[in-house]
Amino acid sequence: MSYSTKKNLSEEDLEILITKCNLLIEAKRFDEAQKEYQTVFSHLHQNLPLLNDKIVIRSYYNYAYVLYHTEKYNESIMYCNKGITYCTEHHYLYALGYLYFMLGRNFIKLHNKESAITHLQYAKMAYHLLKSEKNIKMTQSLITQLKDS
Repeated sequence: MSYSTKKNLSEEDLEILITKCNLLIEAKRFDEAQKEYQTVFSHLHQNLPLLNDKIVIRSYYNYAYVLYHTEKYNESIMYCNKGITYCTEHHYLYALGYLYFMLGRNFIKLHNKESAITHLQYAKMAYHLLKSEKNIKMTQSLITQLKDS
């Protein structure tokens, strides 16, 4: 366990706070989750060394999810892009498909079908690399629906 103060949360404390945020999301208490994620990001931006980089990626994705469900699509896109950039800079496939899928969903809501299809195709490629058949099928189905509409 690492030392933690109110000023500097430990990695374990961040994990707990993210779990709390996820529980708020499941309860559809998006405004509360959004406020808690601001706390997470304020601590992540202190550039403290992390043993688990997935904390950053999960935070970007989950916050983008909250923003999507509160109809803040452009902000959600921004956090998806931050997550994608983090994944690519650190050579992670972890959550990359989910981030691209969320981008596609945001573009659908913004009525930008072309961008939606492009990002859903990227999501499908990431899912393919991870051999996630369920996600591949779900994404292909959404791409087909968009192309047919």
